[in-house]
Amino acid sequence: MKANRYLMFSMLTMVIGIQALPASSLEIDRKAYQAEYKLTGSYGTSQHLMAFDGNGHGRSEMSRNGSKNISIIDYQQRKVMVLMPGMKSAMTIPLTDDQLSSMGAISDKMKARARSLGLKTILGHPCTGTKYSLEGGVEEEIWNGNDIGGVRVYSKVVAPGAGVSEATLVKFDPSPPPAKLFTIPAGYSVN
Repeated sequence: MKANRYLMFSMLTMVIGIQALPASSLEIDRKAYQAEYKLTGSYGTSQHLMAFDGNGHGRSEMSRNGSKNISIIDYQQRKVMVLMPGMKSAMTIPLTDDQLSSMGAISDKMKARARSLGLKTILGHPCTGTKYSLEGGVEEEIWNGNDIGGVRVYSKVVAPGAGVSEATLVKFDPSPPPAKLFTIPAGYSVN
């Protein structure tokens, strides 16, 4: 039960990260980069770091109020690693074909309900916008930077009863991230 909860959280954070990729991408981006986002909403403010090595590895790191949730996906080895820095512990969870394809299915479902918002400059980046109408009356507006390979620059989600949440690109680095970001750190126990 505990493993399933961590897996679902990890997959959710990776899907959030994957949605930061170009709209045409259904898997981990094939180019290396790092992006930092500021997230705001009714829950307050948090930070989200995304890193991709261009070889099937992605890292999602969410920080809020001193706590940090880290998920690493390895498409080649078909696994998710959930790091719990406060406990110096990690959990490795294998991914099934169904779990991997569900990430693409989420993207396919979103694309089926997409509407173009055209072009607009946001934070100095020429962007292409898309609005998605999702289940439960949820709407998401995504602006991807054309000058940075389609990486998300800004997004806004409006959910009935939950309010508005926004993600704004704070920093983009097109250089490859260090390989150690995609491994379990030394000294961690692995469950």
